[in-house]
Amino acid sequence: MCHYCAAVLPHSGCPLSFGLAARTDQPFSISFVESEKEQHRSPPIYRRYSLRYGPGSSIIPPGYGTEPSVLWDESNGGRTADQVCELTGPWYPRANPADFEEIRNLYHHSNTKLAMAYDIQEQRKQEMRPLLSKHARQQQQQHARPPSRP
Repeated sequence: MCHYCAAVLPHSGCPLSFGLAARTDQPFSISFVESEKEQHRSPPIYRRYSLRYGPGSSIIPPGYGTEPSVLWDESNGGRTADQVCELTGPWYPRANPADFEEIRNLYHHSNTKLAMAYDIQEQRKQEMRPLLSKHARQQQQQHARPPSRP
């Protein structure tokens, strides 16, 4: 799947798909998809869950929140995206240049760590919902008050 537009097959215009169509050992190659069809398996669909739009030196926000990599391992908060990927898996896959080993690991990662992190994330959202609702009501009340007169 193209990380830029979520297309299953490589195509022109996306840096990640450049040169992959000719390689048969890559999970995004046309021949790989065709061999899956020949074996009566569905063509692979890789969920786009994250894409590193920033540099690998970007700091992952620490603390109480819903960031999947931090929900999986709290110590990922405060690390750079590169450090998180090196230490705990491809949470923030590189877009360009593509790291093909990282791409190969995405399927396993998304079905194990990411799936568990999404379960934790849903629980965290349930915990946060009343707090966020209360905060939103307070904000509305503040903006609804008439300005005080001097």
